[in-house]
Amino acid sequence: MYTYVALSLLTGVLQYIIQLCSKCDGNYTVTHSSLPGSPVFVKRGTSNLVGEARTQVHFYDQAQQSPTAPRVARVYEVFDDGRGSTYLVMESISAPSFEVLINAARSSPERESIRAMAITKIAEAVEWLLKCPVPEGDSIGPVGGGNIQHVFFNMEEAPVAFATSGALEAYVNVVCSLTLRPGIFHVDLAVGIVASTRKNQAPRPTHNRTSPLFPLGRRFQKLPLGRKSGLVR
Repeated sequence: MYTYVALSLLTGVLQYIIQLCSKCDGNYTVTHSSLPGSPVFVKRGTSNLVGEARTQVHFYDQAQQSPTAPRVARVYEVFDDGRGSTYLVMESISAPSFEVLINAARSSPERESIRAMAITKIAEAVEWLLKCPVPEGDSIGPVGGGNIQHVFFNMEEAPVAFATSGALEAYVNVVCSLTLRPGIFHVDLAVGIVASTRKNQAPRPTHNRTSPLFPLGRRFQKLPLGRKSGLVR
């Protein structure tokens, strides 16, 4: 189901990527004559990149069938170096970020116009993503299985795999009520908002597998969804 473009990555090319990206986890642009569409974009990180690659392949396939889709980078390969690092190799899309465009504006009206355009484009991309069909049998998280990967969670990974958005919503609200001052956050996935009564963002709650709150994930793992959610499916 998850087929990557055949790179014919010879050992020398793999070693070249590993050596070039060996400084630290992060994003790299790599040029090599044996790489398709060189330069390519490489992400170096943990084994979580395998699930990210499957998810990106799914959205790439969906984008090929939709004339209104945002451009999704094609995944070429994902591999590990045998020493704890995983590499995701994909198409490199050359385009300035909205931040660069906004900062390059020569006047306030131009800056506001670009900012408004950026907001519209980002909203359109998110709306398209939300309308994409979810593979049958998948729960909330990476395509093909696995826990949610997001900076909201300590260690950037949910403690368990949540079967429904109702389970995720209940878990997040209970964790927030136990780790933050009451009233700071309330999550409602049905309307897609996270409300806060403070201007400054509160610290991330600690609720990974090593936390005393980890059993809460088990408690809410399969809580049925009481209402339709348009944000998380």
